[in-house]
Amino acid sequence: MSETLISYDPRTGEAVGSVIVTPPQDVAAVVDRSREAFERWRTFEPTERRPYLQRLRRVVLDQGQNIAKVIQSETGKPLTEAYAFDVLTSLTVIDHYIHHAREYLRVRHGSAWPFVTTKGWTEYHPHGVAAVISPWNYPFFLPMISTVTALAAGCSVVLKPSEVTPLSGELFVDLADRAGLPEGLVQVIHGAGDTGAALVESGVDVVAFTGS
Repeated sequence: MSETLISYDPRTGEAVGSVIVTPPQDVAAVVDRSREAFERWRTFEPTERRPYLQRLRRVVLDQGQNIAKVIQSETGKPLTEAYAFDVLTSLTVIDHYIHHAREYLRVRHGSAWPFVTTKGWTEYHPHGVAAVISPWNYPFFLPMISTVTALAAGCSVVLKPSEVTPLSGELFVDLADRAGLPEGLVQVIHGAGDTGAALVESGVDVVAFTGS
């Protein structure tokens, strides 16, 4: 039988939902699926990724009130605070990469001094599977920063949200689906420290960790 993780409203102590825990031994399979999605996504040019980010922005905007309610139910924040500091800030991050990802990833030509007869340039390539481990206090905004950065750069994402705010993390799967992102590009796993440790040790290519 699968283990469940229950989320509680800190204001009332009432259960507001539950998710299935990802056993540490199953994490590698999730990362393998993420790598398959990455191999497809990495072939997209920044200009081809941009429409996906634009759709993601529209979905977050359309679902903003619902997102804020989920955050409120898990953190106890006032609804206006959840909307302002998790939803609106996330829209700002997505906007930033919609407008600037192409510039960040362009080929840069430079001097190869003192080798004056040679040419030098810098190219940026997608790095691989990004593990995102996020905290409970800003359970939507903080993982969104790392997730959108990775997607804009051509990477796939496996997110492990705080076990205190799993429903806020689960939103990422729904939003990615609504935005039409390629299957497996954004995945979410749930659990405590042992699940996070398994993710870090699973062969991911980069880790974005906020916590202590």
